[in-house]
Amino acid sequence: LTITYTDGSKQTTKVGLSDWVRHGDNSPIMFGNLVAAKTPYLNDTSGSNRRLDTYLFTTAPIMLQPSKQVASVTLPSDVSGGDFHVFAIAVG
Repeated sequence: LTITYTDGSKQTTKVGLSDWVRHGDNSPIMFGNLVAAKTPYLNDTSGSNRRLDTYLFTTAPIMLQPSKQVASVTLPSDVSGGDFHVFAIAVG
């Protein structure tokens, strides 16, 4: 992930997200992720509920350079091990 500041300088950091179903709660929460939401089921393709804990994770907080303003955030173009879904980015 690349953060570009209004002065043109850049900051890069690695981000990772844990598996959203944690392989049936058998996988640890990784990459310093925080749990934003958890549900006790998921909806399957037949329209029914499947009892399996599902998670919405946030990345670990990224420390920004305090004296600078963020101009843009560029997400990684290559992802390994799954899909990378971003629902929101907050700067503050």
